[in-house]
This record gives sequence, structure tokens and C-alpha cells, in this order.
Amino acid sequence: MRFLRSIFPIAIAFIASPSMADDLVLPFSFDRHQTPMVELDLSGTTYTLRLDTGSAEGLHLTKETLSRIPEIRFTGGTIRSIDLAGEVRENARFVIDELSVSGRAFQNIGGIEFSPWGVSVRDGSSLPTSQVLGLGFFKGERILIDYAARTLTIFDQNRYLDPSPEEGWVELPFNVTDDGPILDVEIAGESHHMSLDSGATLSMVIAARITDQSAALPCEAIFPDGLGPEDCRLIPVTTKYEGKYQTVYAYMLEEDPFQGRDFDDAFAGLLGGDFLANYAVLIDFADEQLYVRPITQSASE
Repeated sequence: MRFLRSIFPIAIAFIASPSMADDLVLPFSFDRHQTPMVELDLSGTTYTLRLDTGSAEGLHLTKETLSRIPEIRFTGGTIRSIDLAGEVRENARFVIDELSVSGRAFQNIGGIEFSPWGVSVRDGSSLPTSQVLGLGFFKGERILIDYAARTLTIFDQNRYLDPSPEEGWVELPFNVTDDGPILDVEIAGESHHMSLDSGATLSMVIAARITDQSAALPCEAIFPDGLGPEDCRLIPVTTKYEGKYQTVYAYMLEEDPFQGRDFDDAFAGLLGGDFLANYAVLIDFADEQLYVRPITQSASE
């Protein structure tokens, strides 16, 4: 790939729906992994990207896609990462200085060259190969992820938002890391941290991080048609917001991918699509605020 000394804005047009003010309401579908997929037009070609809140990067694009976009500037640097399967990868970094999304300018969008990552729990299944739209794309923005409505909303920066408790919104501590927003959960009576990851179909916990595993169930107890290996286990993970409890059954990873590495001891794993199916999530990067709302509630306008 070539380095560019002068960078010009590139046009990215999401398939957007009309909305209040100048909000961008971006519909998404679910792929066979039940992860949200957003379509966008990049330099005249439409691509389908997986929305992944577990990525701090703006974009993960394949070599083929990168070769078609002359406006991309490679920094010469790389990023080294590890996933829950314990796989370590090193990928090239790039930057897009300015781009337009349905008439709205986005600045300094960072990204890395795409390579598949993650954990496949179903027998015979493969890792997702879709390119990725990560949280880094939305720096300084306010976004709403709503699985029930199948929409990703990027709010107009001048719009007043009031995610009030009367409409079901609960404010949580704003703690967004390179692994995504961190939420507090309870597992077997102990407090843990889990990252909110829309790229994960199921929530997953690292078994070695759970002291009391007596509540664990065989996968077939929840998924009678089968999920992973015959001896796979699930464990209840509970969130509590304003006195209301919600439980998902997280897949237990029997090996700790972070063993021997400097990592938060309270970190237990990922909250995936099973959590997001129950809660809409509003992330305000501008004012560093995070809210959730049960999906049975009407949306806050």
C-alpha cells in the first residue's frame, strides 16, 4: 500500500432512515451469528460491516478493501491484540483524516487491517469474516444501539437529549475501554466486570475468574439442540438496574486467555447479544455518559 501526503475527504453513505432533527438512523440486520450488520457505501462500493462495540478501532477493513481506497493513509504502525481464544494478532494501522456520512463530517477515523478473531462455540462453526465498524468510529458522538428496533442512531450534535428515569433510562458509570464499555455484573454472588460486546452472539465468562461454579449448568439445559462440546457449561450472569434484575446464561471458557498477563482480575468476560436483546444502550462519548433501558420501554425522544 502507498502512503499519501495529501488526504481528501471520502464519502461514506450509510443506508439511513429519516429521523428527528438531523439524527442518522441506521438500520441493521443480523447475520447467521446473530450479530448486527450495517451497510455503508465506501468510495462507491457498498460494504456490510459488523457493528462491534468490543472494538476501540473505527474500522477493520480487509486488504482487498484497503487496496480500493486511495484516501486511506497507513501510519506505518501496528497494533497487537489478544482475543478470548488466546490468539495474538498484529495488524497494520491506518487513518482516514476526514469522511462524510450522509452529509455529516467525521474526523480522524482510525482503523486496522482486518483479520478474523473471537471464539467459536458451536461445533463446526467458523469465525465471522465480515469487516467491522467499531466504537472508535463514533468519537465525540452520541449513539443509541437498539436491538428491538434494529437500529443504530447517531444523534445530531445540537439535539438536546434527556434520557430520563421516567422513560426507563438508567445511568451507569461511564467506563469505556479498548475492550468496550465495562458494566458491573454479579456472578455466583460476586461482583465482576464484563465488557459490552455486540460482536459476541452469547455472553462469555472465563471459568477461572469465577470462584463458586456450583450454579453452572450443562449447555444442553438451556440449548437442547446443542451449542458446543458435550461438556460445555453455562453460568448465570445477573445485572441489577434500579432494583430490576436481568439474567443471561454465559458460556464458560475453560481456559483463561489472559493467564500470566497483566489484566484486570475483576474482568470476567463479555456481555453479548443476549444482553443487548434485553436493553437498549445509549453511549454519550461527548459528555462521557452511559445509559441502558429495558427494551420493553418506549424509546426516549
